[in-house]
Amino acid sequence: EYAVVIAPNEQGEDRLYGIKGMSNSLANILRQDLPVMIETVLIPFKGKIIYDSYIGTFPIGYAKGAKALFGEMHAKAAE
Repeated sequence: EYAVVIAPNEQGEDRLYGIKGMSNSLANILRQDLPVMIETVLIPFKGKIIYDSYIGTFPIGYAKGAKALFGEMHAKAAE
């Protein structure tokens, strides 16, 4: 239903955002193995968070250690 993004809040703490695609899901648009680093603008819209139609991706691969770190960041932010 939505993609989970980890990004810092104003205090620098990791925060989880669930982003909905307006007409397509992010998975259909990105078509890359996850995790993936993206650049976009998040916009509140009718009680949901959407993106501004531009998504930039970076050609970065992540090893097991980085993926484990993302899992830890996700778990901590979800608390």
